[in-house]
Amino acid sequence: MDHKRALTILAVATVLVVVTAIVARQETTSTPKYEEKLFPELLGQINNTAEIIGTSKDGLFTLFARDGRWLVKEKHGYPANPDKVHQLLVGLSQLQRIEPKTNNPELYSKIGVEDVSVNGAKSLRITLKSADGQVLADLLVGNRKFSKANPNLQEYFVRVAGEARAWLVEGKISDEKSVLNWLERDVLALDPGRVREVRVTHADGQEVVVQREDPSVADYKLVGLPDDAEVEPYTVNSIANGLTNLTLDDVKPAADLSFSGKRPLTVELITFDGLRVNMQSLKDGKQHLARFRAEFDSSSVAPSREGKNENKHAPETGLMKPDAVKKEVDTLNARWGDWVYVIPGYRIDSLTKKKSDLLKVSKGDS
Repeated sequence: MDHKRALTILAVATVLVVVTAIVARQETTSTPKYEEKLFPELLGQINNTAEIIGTSKDGLFTLFARDGRWLVKEKHGYPANPDKVHQLLVGLSQLQRIEPKTNNPELYSKIGVEDVSVNGAKSLRITLKSADGQVLADLLVGNRKFSKANPNLQEYFVRVAGEARAWLVEGKISDEKSVLNWLERDVLALDPGRVREVRVTHADGQEVVVQREDPSVADYKLVGLPDDAEVEPYTVNSIANGLTNLTLDDVKPAADLSFSGKRPLTVELITFDGLRVNMQSLKDGKQHLARFRAEFDSSSVAPSREGKNENKHAPETGLMKPDAVKKEVDTLNARWGDWVYVIPGYRIDSLTKKKSDLLKVSKGDS
């Protein structure tokens, strides 16, 4: 090999090494690495998030922050479920890349990361914005499956909005598409052990009253039960527990609905520690509408709550002191005041039974 040829080969080799180094450097600096966070900067920006927009073929939901709370724009500012919002924000910041997937738009639909505007799209687009409109995160969430490495996590196919490459990532986020699933669903969460009496007044004036004399008694009695009749304890107890742990199906502004001039079903719940809850319910088409009001009634406080024995039942029943009940009343009325709730039909079904529906069988016939 002559000297001139050797120099030529050396020069070509040098160029190749330089080009390879440049390409490697570009890939290192511009291509995301496996096991990197999908949004590396998001964790430090979570507290700056002021708006969450979710778009899918099922519709739109918009969550916005106000005075330390998350509210749902499409539901007139009703509170959003804070746990779901927290899981979404923190979960997005923790999503970790597992492996790159297709960058071919024709294949996006196979993993659910096609643009939301595409006919039949399965994707959910989630956009986080700051108060000044800066986009903090924007991605399309597609199909998901259980994580192979951690049973507490999920694997998601995702695509950052505006990017061609889809990714398989691992983490745990709230990815509800329906606006209703972002609502705070609890209407009344009440320890059943506190309930003393429930009084149902039907639109025709008929009353059904169930009660018990002491928190330690498990079953309620039907007031006014004929001597020759029996009732099924489960049915009576279902009336007593009809308003405990009550959730909503939907919510409407109270200003848009009026109960005046109508004859609603009225339910009054009274506890052993002085809480009195009043519900009025009307049927509107297939929906059961209800509005609520709470008050403190000192006359209904059980005698065992007074004087030095006032905490006698607290460990077993969760009964509260008067000051705590008064605070509870204020909290409930602040929550309920502006709203009419759509409540599940099965809850109303248990409350609409009249006394004749509750009678099991005549003792004389058994």
